[in-house]
Amino acid sequence: MVRVDPQQALYLEIPGYVPKEAAVLAPPARSDSRETPVLLPEFTASLWDWFLSKLSQPQIPSEVQP
Repeated sequence: MVRVDPQQALYLEIPGYVPKEAAVLAPPARSDSRETPVLLPEFTASLWDWFLSKLSQPQIPSEVQP
């Protein structure tokens, strides 16, 4: 690329050409945003933790009805 004097540059107008719009990669920053938890407290245990808690609970036999 070389610098060109705008008076010497040749500009072409192409009929029907629509230039690309600027890409919006992220929403604008807001200063009034409140921090909300990403996960609810109910969903903070892993599957392994849940499984171990179920195994550690005493098993209560269910009554069988005739």
